[in-house]
Amino acid sequence: MTDKMKIVWIGEKDLKKVNRQGRDYFFPRGQVVSVPEHIGYDLLQLVTCFALPETADKLIAKQKEEKETRERLEDEAIKAKELEDASKTWRVFIDGDVCNISKYAKAKLETIIVSEDLNIDPLDINQPLGVTAAEALRMAVRDALHAKSGNPELQEA
Repeated sequence: MTDKMKIVWIGEKDLKKVNRQGRDYFFPRGQVVSVPEHIGYDLLQLVTCFALPETADKLIAKQKEEKETRERLEDEAIKAKELEDASKTWRVFIDGDVCNISKYAKAKLETIIVSEDLNIDPLDINQPLGVTAAEALRMAVRDALHAKSGNPELQEA
C-alpha cells in the first residue's frame, strides 16, 4: 500500500475533479483530502491550485482578500466612469430648467453667457486640437453652467 498525503484544493471552483492514473479524485475547496503520495506531490506543483493543509488557510484568506480588493477597485472604476460620463453631458440648468445645449449655435451660446452672467470670453476660448471653435465654446459654457448651477445628470442619479 502506498503512503497517503493530505492536500487541499485552493483554486477558484468550489469542487474540483482531478483524474490521475485512471482514478477520479474530488477536492472540495478548503477541505483536506488524502491522496497517494506520488499524486499529492504531482498536484502540489500547481501552486495556485493545491497546497498543504498547514498553508491552505493563509492562501485561501489571501485569495479572498485579493478578490475583494479587485472587486472593490472594479466598482470604483465603474463609478468613476459613470461620473465622468455624467460630467460630459450637454444637459445644463438654465434659469432653473434643464436644457440640452448640444445643438446650440455660437450666437445662442453667447446669449447664454450674457444672460447667465458667465465669466467666459467667446473670443478667448482654449480650443483643443481637433475641436471646432463652436464646440470649444459649448464645452466652456457647459463647464461654467455645471459649476454655477450643478450637473442635472448627477442630481437625477
